[in-house]
Amino acid sequence: MFRLVSSFPPTKENYSKAVQQVKERFGREDLLVQIYIRDLLGLVMQNATGKIKLELSELYDVLKSKLLSLESLGRTQEKFADFLETFGSRATGLREVQDC
Repeated sequence: MFRLVSSFPPTKENYSKAVQQVKERFGREDLLVQIYIRDLLGLVMQNATGKIKLELSELYDVLKSKLLSLESLGRTQEKFADFLETFGSRATGLREVQDC
């Protein structure tokens, strides 16, 4: 990315051009959403099967960062509330407690 941005002379006019080039190269929102969802699914599956065991605070941090990333792409909790609630309870292993 550095090479791409530095290829533009540092002028006010080129700023928007450089931003546009970066967005075209790295800003495929559809692909980013798929990656974040895949990462969340992988985290849930690995945690559920015991392949990884994260501390609750670490798991929270990872989940929160992925969810905030999805939110920044317009995928809000309101749109996916049921899905995300199930995700969180399975990832943390707190499903049984919530079902009581």
